[in-house]
Amino acid sequence: MCVVVVSKVKLWITFNEPLVFIYFGYGCGLFAPGIQGLQDRMFTVAHNVIRAHARVWHSYDRHFRPTQSGLQ
Repeated sequence: MCVVVVSKVKLWITFNEPLVFIYFGYGCGLFAPGIQGLQDRMFTVAHNVIRAHARVWHSYDRHFRPTQSGLQ
């Protein structure tokens, strides 16, 4: 089990530059995982990234915002 000390985290993001890893990783294949795909594959990846971001944001909002006085 991983324990994270959240009192030291001042700013956080869920994904850094999603356009870069979606387009270059799943579109033209220049970055990992190196898949050259059709646009529908990039849209599927983008959809999953948005869903993952939303899930993490709601988890933070529910469990940590009340104790950290985070901003929306």
